[in-house]
Amino acid sequence: VDKHLVTNHISIGIGYSKDVIKPTGGSRKLDIYTNSYKLLNEYVLALFKETTNREVPIRRMSIAFGNVKPEEFASLTLFTDVEKEKDERSIQQAILSIKKKYGKNSIIKGMDLQEKATTRKRNKLVGGHNGE
Repeated sequence: VDKHLVTNHISIGIGYSKDVIKPTGGSRKLDIYTNSYKLLNEYVLALFKETTNREVPIRRMSIAFGNVKPEEFASLTLFTDVEKEKDERSIQQAILSIKKKYGKNSIIKGMDLQEKATTRKRNKLVGGHNGE
């Protein structure tokens, strides 16, 4: 949303702890071009559930979006709720503007407040180094 781009292709890669098993992952082409967080998140989670061995500890995960194009290429279907799309877009833009103005830690998820969560600390790093 921030870069005004859309995609119709997602892929994930999963690497497991201590090279116990070979990495897994996969990719999926979507029927439409979109930058909807909700829709892309659903596709990523479905792909994760299909391709990931959850019996083995995960060491790393990568998510990539391919076939990226300018936002003008976004597509709708007969079942797309245009009002919901507008609402989601305005929420995403509001979140991005708050984070730009007040920093990445200004809006975080509740799970990022748990004891072992690393998001707040990682948000302060620049290229893996202390940014303070």
